[in-house]
Amino acid sequence: MDNLPLFDMCLLTALANEELVRQFDRLTGSNLQGQGTPIDRMIDQATGRNEKDMEAFIEFVKEFIYQPISKDV
Repeated sequence: MDNLPLFDMCLLTALANEELVRQFDRLTGSNLQGQGTPIDRMIDQATGRNEKDMEAFIEFVKEFIYQPISKDV
């Protein structure tokens, strides 16, 4: 990406939006909010699900938020 600091800011802003993250989790079956019992969250971490969910969110932000707004900049 040409403008990494702008993408980082966009990603952090998207992560701070609780409703966006909640709906992303609901629609994709991910668990970025860390819902569930402590053992469920430990399993997610041990199996790499947390990283896969975050990678999917990053791609979502890139495709549907960052790229559309960066065309106008």
